[in-house]
Amino acid sequence: MPKFVLIGSDSRLTLMADLAAIAELVPVDSDGVRGFEATWQAQVLRVETPIARDAALVAARTADADLLLLVVSEADGMMAVDVTDLNATPDHVELSAVILTNAQPDPDIRTLVTTEIMAHVVVRRPRWHPRYVDKNCDAFFHILKHAFFTDCL
Repeated sequence: MPKFVLIGSDSRLTLMADLAAIAELVPVDSDGVRGFEATWQAQVLRVETPIARDAALVAARTADADLLLLVVSEADGMMAVDVTDLNATPDHVELSAVILTNAQPDPDIRTLVTTEIMAHVVVRRPRWHPRYVDKNCDAFFHILKHAFFTDCL
């Protein structure tokens, strides 16, 4: 069962609702975590995010995750609490992509935000290959591709 965990900006909660809606599912809250499960060809996919910003909860929920998705608001950039969440994750869990929310129209701001993200991520994951996703549908298909279609990559 592939498990994705969204960490980072508070906009991840809205993103979770949007991803569930795209899958025509309703996210469920349980034990401080919001998530949904989907089944395709007898494979179960779990997508979840901690509801509260708590490093211990992030560490616990990501310990058995297959992939991480870091959510960063372009309007705010990478906040200290986002870095704390990232640093609470185990090294063996791959950061699959950074999902950018609250898109800004100014390309200079976008470049500044992605440069800042890269600077923070490579400290923790020096071999990370930058992957940025800025649309909810693209984020959803990124999850599906990495969960179910890895033999096609």
